[in-house]
Amino acid sequence: MTKLKEKFGVPLAIMSDMSLGIRKGVTEIFADVAHYICHYHFLEMISTLLFKAENAELRKRLSKYGISGTLKSLKRNLEKDFENDNIEINDDLLKKIPNNKDENYFKFLAYHLTVWILDYVVEQNRHFDQKYLLFLHRIKRAVQYIDNVVKLFPYDLSDTGILWKLRNILHPIVDDKTIMSTVKIYKKKIQIFNELRAALCLKTLKMKYKFS
Repeated sequence: MTKLKEKFGVPLAIMSDMSLGIRKGVTEIFADVAHYICHYHFLEMISTLLFKAENAELRKRLSKYGISGTLKSLKRNLEKDFENDNIEINDDLLKKIPNNKDENYFKFLAYHLTVWILDYVVEQNRHFDQKYLLFLHRIKRAVQYIDNVVKLFPYDLSDTGILWKLRNILHPIVDDKTIMSTVKIYKKKIQIFNELRAALCLKTLKMKYKFS
């Protein structure tokens, strides 16, 4: 702080996270300068504390199923055929039901759904420590999509087998009552968290978690 003062002078104001080291330095070196807390870091700390119990429970339940490792293994087995495809799974694609009975197409769907589920971390960066809920949300969406697909080909298990395999990997998680009850609590806390964001005049991110 002393070197900063010597090099740049006294600032009009300071904004930082809630680090004790920074706060102590500002108090000692810039005692008369207004010191503000960064909204992002404030919300990050609040979310860590607010969702701590639910994240711990969901982490424990998901670890029980070994879902992340199983999906990564499935991805490795399929990616040699599809890793160069430039396909993005989105709401539009998840609303389309294929009419193609080609076995490779079902493998294609299984691979890209698996990649999409595992890619929840991209969305996580916008939602303040809700990674397990985001992960579950994608699992639920994938199960719903697979159920819609296999209804069209109920007797073609030789073709849709890879999708059935993915569905059977995911479905126990969707059926887990402890996970679903934890999700309900989580969603209530998200409402509280969004009210805090609104009070801070920050844009709330609307995300529809579809858990029945």
